[in-house]
Amino acid sequence: MIEQIDTKEIFSLVDNASGNFAFAHESFAQIAALFEAIAASLPDYSVGHRLAKLGEDVCDDRTSTFESMRDEYNGHVERYLPHFYGAEGRALVACQTRRTSSAEQSSRGDA
Repeated sequence: MIEQIDTKEIFSLVDNASGNFAFAHESFAQIAALFEAIAASLPDYSVGHRLAKLGEDVCDDRTSTFESMRDEYNGHVERYLPHFYGAEGRALVACQTRRTSSAEQSSRGDA
């Protein structure tokens, strides 16, 4: 017997995945800011300063990686959900777009 596909469950999983990408991106950006503050408080070329700069660089790289992954994932969502789920899919895509835009504004201090 074929199991019925639950569209609400799929929408919930898609929404959670998108949120996790955004959360990871934001978390690395915040940790990078912490490392930046630590580096600024230490003498240049001290071991602590160099370690803080290394932490900042790693976080910047991860921020960029998760931002790219999020954007690619959201692009797939925008492409496929409306195709397979019609109006419900378009509604989810619109909701995600508003939330992503709001989160980006908040992380920049615009909100």
